[in-house]
Amino acid sequence: MTTDDGIFFFDTETYEKTQLKVDKELFVFQWLTNVEKTVTGLSRPDFKPLQSKVLPHLQECLRRDLGPPNRRLLASVFVAVYTAGDSYTMYDTISTCLDIIKIKPEPGSSGIVRLGCVELLGHLYRKLGRSAGGIFPDVVQALVKTCKSPEINLKMACLESMDQMILGLENSASYGFKDMCRSLRTCLTDRVLGVRCKAAQALRSLALYYSQCYSSELESNISLCLRALEGANYDTRLAVSQLMGTLLARASQFIPPEGSKLKNFSYDDSLSLLAMSFLHGSISILKTSGVDLGKSVTLRDVRVGVTEAYVYFFKDVNNPWVVSNLSKIISHLLDLLSNSKSTPSHIEAVYSRKCIAFIMENITNSLLGETSQLEMAKILITMVHGYLENKGDSHDNQNVQHLIATALYQLSSVMLRLGTASVTLITEHITTSPSSPSIMFTEVLFSVLLSSPPTARLTAAWCLRCTAIAVPAQLTALIDICIDKLDKLKTSPEALYGFSHALAALIGSESQCPLGMPHSRSKEVMVIAEDMLRTSSQNTRLSLPRTQCGWLLLGALMTLGPPVVKPSLSRLMLIWKNAFPRSTKELQSETERGDLFTWQVRSFHVKLSYSIST
Repeated sequence: MTTDDGIFFFDTETYEKTQLKVDKELFVFQWLTNVEKTVTGLSRPDFKPLQSKVLPHLQECLRRDLGPPNRRLLASVFVAVYTAGDSYTMYDTISTCLDIIKIKPEPGSSGIVRLGCVELLGHLYRKLGRSAGGIFPDVVQALVKTCKSPEINLKMACLESMDQMILGLENSASYGFKDMCRSLRTCLTDRVLGVRCKAAQALRSLALYYSQCYSSELESNISLCLRALEGANYDTRLAVSQLMGTLLARASQFIPPEGSKLKNFSYDDSLSLLAMSFLHGSISILKTSGVDLGKSVTLRDVRVGVTEAYVYFFKDVNNPWVVSNLSKIISHLLDLLSNSKSTPSHIEAVYSRKCIAFIMENITNSLLGETSQLEMAKILITMVHGYLENKGDSHDNQNVQHLIATALYQLSSVMLRLGTASVTLITEHITTSPSSPSIMFTEVLFSVLLSSPPTARLTAAWCLRCTAIAVPAQLTALIDICIDKLDKLKTSPEALYGFSHALAALIGSESQCPLGMPHSRSKEVMVIAEDMLRTSSQNTRLSLPRTQCGWLLLGALMTLGPPVVKPSLSRLMLIWKNAFPRSTKELQSETERGDLFTWQVRSFHVKLSYSIST
């Protein structure tokens, strides 16, 4: 017996003498590993005479109860054997697997042998599928029938094998596309999430080669995807979202043959379908198969899945289309927030804003270059300007803040990504339309600071901070503008809130700006904060805004560190001392009053004391 013969020989006697299940698995694993290394190391002429000696031992292992690592390794060894040698005996191996699969397991048996055969079929067809195409119809029928099994692991293995067969045979597997599609659609709404995940992955592979999935059956498939998203976990949601994105991208690019009754499905139709799914959890164009989701939790699960489907749709369509239709895409996404269905409550509104921001962030990161990102920034600032001018006409005032907040958040992200390349946005005029006057980037942000919704004001302040970090040379200029606005608009509560938040955000960005800011600016801000606190009791309407903004600015100055705080420490301690009751009588009066204003002021006192101590 040669050395190779000894390696290919499976010592059944030693295997049977081994008592522990773990030791048996280890024995099989070591033998399979040695066989694979030997087979891959031999040339084709050297291995051919040895192929007939190793196959009986491999088929014997196929009938053993093996664990997942050994099953995968056994399938890999079979592929290595048929790759290095002749593949004519592969029909016998596939027939053996089919015989084992068709036999109903005895009551109490584990069914691991059937599971191993199903996994082997998928592995063989994935690597060597075109060499065994003649027996393919029998394999498809066996897997479709086995998919009806109540055993979850076996059903998942069948779905994975179908996926591998489709990828291995491609269009050569067209004979079984219809049967596989019917079986996969049934499993897509299975109660087990793992089955849904495998079905979605296989159906996505099928959609690459079977046009019926995204032509005549598109609407029903999308409806099934929405049902599959109900209560889905991360893996299932990701697989279903990829399927939805692929189906809609393929449908948009599909040109029906001449004489066909199929309608041309455009990119706009795909966006409309995604929008209906995002807002309603179903596609209302269907009369019978639409699924109207009533529970907010279920709708939220579906909304997250549709959000990811948007991302995969844009990635699957050709990149030039996304770049050339960037304005339409951004307008479409922001208009979703203007619908009352997406913002029925504050929690749902925040959730929807995060979804839209996720889509735009992925578009920016994956599909847009620097030039396109600059164009995207111009589009966003133009849309914000339009929302500010027409908020009373075209949108509900409550929803405008969500539109502006999402647009400015994405604008901030683009500014940070572009860095100093975004200086042209700040210095140059942006033309909205030929008939309208041009606008300035900073003017639009300052206009948002004067708006009433607090969400919009805070996001605009954050955008100014990101602008200063991206272009450090603009930090001092922006601080000067905010100081000037606070001086001129000191009687407006909205202006006090807006420009104080912006000034605090700009001061906080100083640590990330290499150029820093002049020391005199911090002294000016200190004077403004003191003046606000000193005059807070002079006007009842401005009492709370001045108090809050004064403490906010003092807290922002604390971030500048000892060089700014130490020279002003005596003034800060005096302000802090005067903020608390001077006598027991005043303390008792304040405790009995206990209004909201008092507690808000006290919260600022505590925050400032913490900032000073750190």
